[in-house]
Amino acid sequence: MVFQTDDDEEEARFLKLCREEHVDVCLTVAASHRLGYMSNLALEHSRGTYWAKFDDDDTYLPEYLNEAIWTIETHNVGLVGKLEVMFYLQSRDALVWRAIASKRNPIAYLQPAKYVQGATMVASRQLWESIRFNDTLTRGEDTDFQKRVAQKGHVILCTSLYNFIAYRRSHLNTHTWLITDEELMRKRAKFVSFGEGIEHLMDSSDFKLPYAPPSNSNPNVQVVTSDTDGFVSGKTSRLEDFRSRLGYTFGLVADVMTHASVSNNVKVVAIHPKKWKYQLEKEHIDVVLVESLWAGLAEEWRYKMRPGYVAPEIKGIVEFCRKKKIPTVFWNKEDPPNFKKYIETASLFDVIYTSHAEYVPKYLERVPHKNVFVMSFSAEPHLHNPIGCRRPKLHNLCFAGSYSAHVYPQRGRDIDMLLDASLDKGVTVYDRYARLPQYVNKTFPAKYKSAVVPDVPYEELIQKYKEFKAFLNVNSVRESSSMFSRRVVEILASGTPVISTPGEGLVKWVGTDGVWIVDSLPEASAAIDSVLGDTEGAYLAVKKAMRKIFRYLTFRGFVEDILSKSMKDYEKSGPFGATVLSRMKSTQMGRLKNLIESFSHQVLQDKQLVLVIDVVSGDVVDEVMSAVKSTILSESSDITVLVHSGPVFPFHIASSLCRLLQLADEHTTIRHHFITEFYPSYEYGPHFLDDQLDAFIYTDATIVGKSRHFERDGSVSRSGEEHEFVEKLLPGTAMTSLSLLEHICSLRELPPTTSFKHYATDRYDFAIK
Repeated sequence: MVFQTDDDEEEARFLKLCREEHVDVCLTVAASHRLGYMSNLALEHSRGTYWAKFDDDDTYLPEYLNEAIWTIETHNVGLVGKLEVMFYLQSRDALVWRAIASKRNPIAYLQPAKYVQGATMVASRQLWESIRFNDTLTRGEDTDFQKRVAQKGHVILCTSLYNFIAYRRSHLNTHTWLITDEELMRKRAKFVSFGEGIEHLMDSSDFKLPYAPPSNSNPNVQVVTSDTDGFVSGKTSRLEDFRSRLGYTFGLVADVMTHASVSNNVKVVAIHPKKWKYQLEKEHIDVVLVESLWAGLAEEWRYKMRPGYVAPEIKGIVEFCRKKKIPTVFWNKEDPPNFKKYIETASLFDVIYTSHAEYVPKYLERVPHKNVFVMSFSAEPHLHNPIGCRRPKLHNLCFAGSYSAHVYPQRGRDIDMLLDASLDKGVTVYDRYARLPQYVNKTFPAKYKSAVVPDVPYEELIQKYKEFKAFLNVNSVRESSSMFSRRVVEILASGTPVISTPGEGLVKWVGTDGVWIVDSLPEASAAIDSVLGDTEGAYLAVKKAMRKIFRYLTFRGFVEDILSKSMKDYEKSGPFGATVLSRMKSTQMGRLKNLIESFSHQVLQDKQLVLVIDVVSGDVVDEVMSAVKSTILSESSDITVLVHSGPVFPFHIASSLCRLLQLADEHTTIRHHFITEFYPSYEYGPHFLDDQLDAFIYTDATIVGKSRHFERDGSVSRSGEEHEFVEKLLPGTAMTSLSLLEHICSLRELPPTTSFKHYATDRYDFAIK
């Protein structure tokens, strides 16, 4: 390591750090020296056969050097590095792939290049001894070095885009390369996954290449760096079982959207066409899922699926899995229009899912088994959720997609109808092909030019779901009992209403809550006026759709269905329930009826109420029990009443709840994983419990409750937030996990509220009376 400083104290701290970290060679130079000089100095003091240049901004995964050395030795080249790289954007919590290769050859793996990223250079010491860094340049020393390497006749070869992550912090001024996230995204960057995907990369197991690790005879690789700051990454895994990934690993061949969704539910190995065999041999794969795709994560699967053609890589994957008894699953999400395109590929797989229920008989005629099932589209709560959806909307209407009237004439007419009704209301059209002049026949007509803007990456678009008052949708397939636009479910899960053309599958799977079905210009105009004129009424309709989606139409459900169909002993997880704790004094028995009704009217089936009644004196116990029996008309296994005549409960809310939990645990069985408290004087609507539980699905909050609420007179409180993370919640509304509450209650001192992450749902289904 070489440290650049003119400060004696800084130098002393650096040398001390080097000793503590057991760095082999530590050198200091004056601040006036150039980076080329520092690189040469480091290499003069090194003893390795190979050298690599590390940048303190970036992350080098465990297989990084193995891959580089394997590439040098196998292909007999002088220098290797990365031309296309993964970037983690901290401000967006997103992983993107930046393609620097040419359009003609979009995948740069093992291709010669003029230059590679300076922070990824790996070469032999012998090469450096003949071509040293220029120590007089103020910038561009890496580019100059590579230029002279090429002039000497040496080949520069690209390694894969994997095993390396360029980390872009939120604060631009902390980087040497002053480029904004927006500028970087425009420079051939493509969304791969959200920050959750970092966990897979950090495992260094998803993207390994078929190289052997260097033998013990290989000397140490020396690292040249100009700073001591490193990068420690990786989001902490979710604490609650309710949100954690299932304990299975999927080998996955899919496009970006499906990959992002599946990887939030199981560990994913993104199968690559050039290294699939190594991946399947190295990893313990439980199921291989292949979807009808167009390009894959980074164009690696483009043109591998087309009519009448089965890619040899797909054949090889299926044959390998059959020998190893790994179940294989194919999902044709493009049925019915692309049945012929994918049928030859689909017929190889053990289990087949189709997005068009009417085609199940056609598959059964063509495949050698009966494992053909229906699966339409779902939402992924980690990506598609109502967090922040109650903020003021920035725009009125939006349509995202392509025109493609020459392929689907009815689609063209439907888009015209929706946009003609929207132009004077304020509409934004994200055109999928705006930046692709070769698809001029798929772009929008000139009359919509004022509304059309270029498409945005997927992770940006799903954030825009919440910026508009409503989205417009066209179902290209109308007559299907299961096929409909994927975007509808994602938008509704994000808390935004949809104005859509008819679709049989949409009505059957999603319903009409939050969806305004229109089939004419007058109907479209009326629906738009209705949604824009009553945004609160529209939100209440969307709430009904969200409940259905988070319970029945999530990718967790799809993944579990795949496991149950492909693994004989797999049992789907059951629904989660909630235990309600409550307490009242014997002098407050008039509130008993309100409490019992609030609990009994909850639509959540898996629920339990444990009520503790504090009696003032022993002579009123019979009176209390009589009142309880008359209020609870029939015996219910869901309700347990404990009459308590011991010490008075502590006044502090948390301490009181802990005492309630203790009594409940001593005298009955707490049956559910989530705990909340009902105040007898408050009113809880029928969806209070299930709405709170849903929030644990789509947030990483430790406590969920209410912030804004209805007052006694029916008015809405002036303060408070809805669908936001907050500092505190209203007493009598908080729900948390049983394990967390038990942990809190075991502590000698209650932790500060800042120790927990609070999420406030909306104001509905709760009132202070």
